[in-house]
Amino acid sequence: MLPQLLNMQLSIHYFVPSPIFSIILAWKILFLRHWEHPDRFSDTGSFTSNPYNILLLGCGDPRNVLFTAYNEASGSERHLDITCSDMDPGIIARNILLLTMIIDNPKRLGKFFLWLYVEMESLPSDRQKFLRDAFAKQSQEASEKSKGTIFSSARAAGPLMLMAISVYSEHMKHYARTGVSSTDPRVVTAATMINPTFAYSFVGEGCNVHYGTSPLTPFPSAALFGNATRALGMKDVVVSAQKQFGEWSDAFYTRVSSQPGSVALRFVLSEATALCRAFRDLNDNHRIQTVTPISQWKATMLTFDSAQYSATGSLLSCAPTIFNVIDTSNLVDHVGYLNILVSTIPLRTVDGTIYTESLLYKGEDATKELTEQLFSDLGTVSLLLGVAPIDYLSNFFTRSNTHEIMLHNFADGGQFHQVTTWKSPMSADVPVDGQPSVAFDNMQLGTFLWDMYHRMFEEEDAMTYWAKHGANLKAISKSSLISYNRESFVLFLRLARSNLGLTSSSAALLDETQVQVLPESLSPSKISTPVFSKIPQHIGPSRPVVASFNEECEVVNWLSTRIDIQNPDVIHSYGSLGAIPEIKQLSPCTARITVSGISQMVIFPVPIRGEDNRLRLARKSLWIELLVPPSGPSQNGGMPTRPFPVVLASAMCPEIHAWNVHYVNLSRLPFLDCSHPTKLYKWLNPHIGSMMSTRERKERKRHEKDDLMFVKDTLHAIMVRASGIQGGKARRLFSLMDKGTHNTDTLLFVNGLRYDQSAHTVM
Repeated sequence: MLPQLLNMQLSIHYFVPSPIFSIILAWKILFLRHWEHPDRFSDTGSFTSNPYNILLLGCGDPRNVLFTAYNEASGSERHLDITCSDMDPGIIARNILLLTMIIDNPKRLGKFFLWLYVEMESLPSDRQKFLRDAFAKQSQEASEKSKGTIFSSARAAGPLMLMAISVYSEHMKHYARTGVSSTDPRVVTAATMINPTFAYSFVGEGCNVHYGTSPLTPFPSAALFGNATRALGMKDVVVSAQKQFGEWSDAFYTRVSSQPGSVALRFVLSEATALCRAFRDLNDNHRIQTVTPISQWKATMLTFDSAQYSATGSLLSCAPTIFNVIDTSNLVDHVGYLNILVSTIPLRTVDGTIYTESLLYKGEDATKELTEQLFSDLGTVSLLLGVAPIDYLSNFFTRSNTHEIMLHNFADGGQFHQVTTWKSPMSADVPVDGQPSVAFDNMQLGTFLWDMYHRMFEEEDAMTYWAKHGANLKAISKSSLISYNRESFVLFLRLARSNLGLTSSSAALLDETQVQVLPESLSPSKISTPVFSKIPQHIGPSRPVVASFNEECEVVNWLSTRIDIQNPDVIHSYGSLGAIPEIKQLSPCTARITVSGISQMVIFPVPIRGEDNRLRLARKSLWIELLVPPSGPSQNGGMPTRPFPVVLASAMCPEIHAWNVHYVNLSRLPFLDCSHPTKLYKWLNPHIGSMMSTRERKERKRHEKDDLMFVKDTLHAIMVRASGIQGGKARRLFSLMDKGTHNTDTLLFVNGLRYDQSAHTVM
């Protein structure tokens, strides 16, 4: 559909990428310079496989929208409603222009795009000179900063990153010097016009494109390098990126033209956290005209379109205000994890997903940056927030980042790309009527929050900060970049109180003279309606779950709940005959208490270690108290009791779906060329082997039992034999056999391996 247009844009392209080939992300960091990031430093991904409402915060580009359309199954009729936001009107306008050009008549695209460039020549000569000087200055700055080896854009190659670094680094220098993606000298010479869509931003007229921009970053290239039979150069990568963008655009055009109304795109001009506050205000108070400024240092209030957003706040209004998927780009690098999570959690559905991704880190160990940025134990703060990283809960993730770890160990450039998927732990469990109420000891919770508060604002205490981070020059240099203020902490407290069902009276027990309770109203029309009934109370009513901290008040180490016995049969057998309750963990968050054949399920807000339970029995007072420790990574119980949960259909999600495994469209994944096993072995063998953690490798050597380790070991055996890199020629038939009985109940027919490029792995 777009080959002529792609060729045309490259021939008149000057310094900045055109809106057809690259994308922009704009940030404003306090009083620092405003930068535009055309490549957004992140991978391209498909969001969902269900009819979902999607919110894209800091959406400097629409490539994930295009990629989602590209990965649709043939003939799919599901509806996508996507809300895109950014604080820069230039970016919003550019994205609308790009999508309009793709949707519009292909025959008119070339003329329209050429007209866009030609109109720039009608500007007064002094303004043209100002723009050219600005772009030339930025080109010079980018060239100076791209000396040496540049690693960032090579992330597009995933597990073949080390093979691709030299090509991407060379192209980044070429792009910084010429401003043109193509390496054809004729194209470079012909590029004399400035792309007008990159000459304007909320800062004004000029050039604010980030010096680290690379238009190739968004387009995965693992298949290109993995299947290559010769040494690749810059031209190969550029051609591959053009081809992919053309395919994505064709798929999007086909989808919207063949199924009108199946894709709804909405655009909001607003800073991300401001938009989240405005959506919550709309949900709670039904105000189209909010009292929230569109961004810091702006007086304009955010106003929703009355034709799209119902003033009644009804779930039946045209535009969604509660979302199944919320993607936050890499806003956490600039806004902070807690600010992003506190803003987005109230806007997700019960089973909704939040994506965060970070590129920068200031600690000494990038792999521990997430915990450090949350200022507390990850499991405890997840209990307070109501969401947790699924890889933390599951002990695995289907997206590989081992190449990122290798790069971090090989050359510490201050970057570590990390994508985190946040979900409610309860959403993977049995259907329940909402999250159970949680109670804390007031002094323990107060001590935990006090310590968290001090860590959040430790930069303000110079002596303490230097004592802790004096040897970390990176942390010292970034200590002046402030992401949090007192309001941030107060909003975190409000969300935690709401999630846990804490009442305002519980705050008064701490200090009535110092605690101020923030008013908060909940809109019944916007709260998701439970689909399932409450858990039957066959033995008696359960009290709220009580969370207890360790001695240092740093980690929640016990969860307990009490059942008041009211069943006459249980009263007799338990109180008079001395029956002993039996405990069995049914699923990650659910345990079953059985007394004399009468059972009752007990629900906890996070995964538990049911085998390590304790019981407190009161036979005269007739109650049973169950104590269980919460489950953490690499511990028994918890998610290992149900490692690959499948969530049943509900009103919020009409299809059953895997909870912690992403979906792919196999027909869209490129095949892995296995005709040269010796060459393939060099990168595929270490990549497949890297799925085992250090702990699992030790367990395997000691012949210990671990279900997840066995699954990985089986996958490793299948992949190395199916690819032919071990054990002779490639095999196509595999059977899963029980060693004890030598019985086989599963046969696998493998017709080939494919690249899952957005997840940086193979399948």
